Amino acid sequence: MLRGARDDGTVVGKLAIDNGTPDDASDDESRGFVHEIDSGDTRLFERDGFDDIGLTQLDAGGVFVGFNDFGMRGFVLQDDAFVDLEHPDAFRLFPFAISSTHIVGFWGATEESWYDNAVNPSFIAARNGD
Repeated sequence: MLRGARDDGTVVGKLAIDNGTPDDASDDESRGFVHEIDSGDTRLFERDGFDDIGLTQLDAGGVFVGFNDFGMRGFVLQDDAFVDLEHPDAFRLFPFAISSTHIVGFWGATEESWYDNAVNPSFIAARNGD
């Protein structure tokens, strides 16, 4: 699943790895990926404690935003370090885009309604550590 792309031919997303069978998918996993179209190089990302990871966008400086467990845990990935996106009033924060100064995403207020666009706002967060 392709999620984001840069003008330099770099694409990011979520790659499903089907290790199981159609009847038993318990071995299936996913990895975040970065693919350089010109060189053909692909890097896969995983995170300890999670079977599901996807990358949604990469900024010009090489910083990623993404998610674990179908958006349960949004994060910023910089220099191989994961920083979880959290707010005391949000059930989950799902980042879609990143620039040199801001992160844009979806704010899920409650477990029952996190996926409902009509009751949950989007968010714009400054990249200053808050």
